[in-house]
Amino acid sequence: MGDTIKLLIADSTYEPDGSFNHILKSEGGIEIVGKVETGDRVVEMSKIIKPDVVLLDAEIEGLDAMEAVRHLLNNDPNVLVVMVFTEKNKTYVKRAMASGARDFLVKPFTVNSLIDTVKSLYELDKSRREALRAETGGKNEEKEAYDFRLPTESKIITLFSTKGGVGKSLIAINLAVSIADKTKKKVALVDLDLMSGDIALMLDLYPKRTIVDMVKDMNGIDKDTLQEYLVHHSSGLSVLPAPISPEQAEYVTSNSLEKIIYILARSYDYIVIDTGPSFKEVNLTALDMSNHILFVTTLDLPSVKSSRVGLDIMKKLNYEDNKVNLILNRYSKKHGISIKDLEKTAKKSILNVIPMDDAIAISSINTGAPFMLNNSRKPIAKKISEISDFIIQGK
Repeated sequence: MGDTIKLLIADSTYEPDGSFNHILKSEGGIEIVGKVETGDRVVEMSKIIKPDVVLLDAEIEGLDAMEAVRHLLNNDPNVLVVMVFTEKNKTYVKRAMASGARDFLVKPFTVNSLIDTVKSLYELDKSRREALRAETGGKNEEKEAYDFRLPTESKIITLFSTKGGVGKSLIAINLAVSIADKTKKKVALVDLDLMSGDIALMLDLYPKRTIVDMVKDMNGIDKDTLQEYLVHHSSGLSVLPAPISPEQAEYVTSNSLEKIIYILARSYDYIVIDTGPSFKEVNLTALDMSNHILFVTTLDLPSVKSSRVGLDIMKKLNYEDNKVNLILNRYSKKHGISIKDLEKTAKKSILNVIPMDDAIAISSINTGAPFMLNNSRKPIAKKISEISDFIIQGK
């Protein structure tokens, strides 16, 4: 008889009866070792029970399911997560797989479909691990586990907007500089505006490699070779540049970005990501993996309107309210739209208001010198400093 597969169920609406449990064990070799009803609880219980497989409802209460997957894998990179969807929410399958889930079921499902899914997934993973042991003599098992855990001490901050031209990249650069200066820790800045990212240009850097090269060479990258793909700024930042041309954007997928973030998190305490203005799958991966999302907008009418739409989408994506923070950039009383108008329309309070200062901003871009370095006492810099304090203190 084969191994008994330990199954932990995380679903507030699913109640397997005695006969169901008996069939699972007698015909499938699967033992239900626990049942919980919240995302927080499944993370806690998995540490104690150490299941082989977790059956996780996509609509679990408490901690968001996608966040729960990442916590489960951080605790045990070998645990196999099967997500459960309804017909209504199965459009999120791609997000679930990007977050680390290995398979999925759609409700209502039969006991036989559950057995088939769990057993096939378990046997496939078992074969993979046995092959790895045979190939390496068991020496690489620690390394494999290490490679797929996101260090909990690393912080990921993603800047996002549903509209281009709001000054998001300049904020990302100066925020990263401020964090590095205050913490004296290692900060990586990722240009994920794959179609038109200009962070390297704005920092007067001339990279030999970009994020596309890192994707192509993914399997050969480790801590030692990572630096070959980054370009280093005098402020202490390490920058992963955007593709040289827009047609190269297709090389960067959700899965490859997730691996890039894992690799960076091994070496960097803070990862600041500047995205393009869309909810494309690769941006969703960055948003999902982030500790903080800074939603940047301005007070022109199209930006205010798109902010409302974008924040509504983030609510539908089940991002926690305190994870998403609204930043108003280029503020001037002359705009005709008030801060209260924006907050009312967006249905969200503003975390910080950055004043308009075109002279400082343009000079910073044209010289490649972040204004946090040589204009740190200006109001625009002081506001960036406040945001970096917020991030560092983990509020």
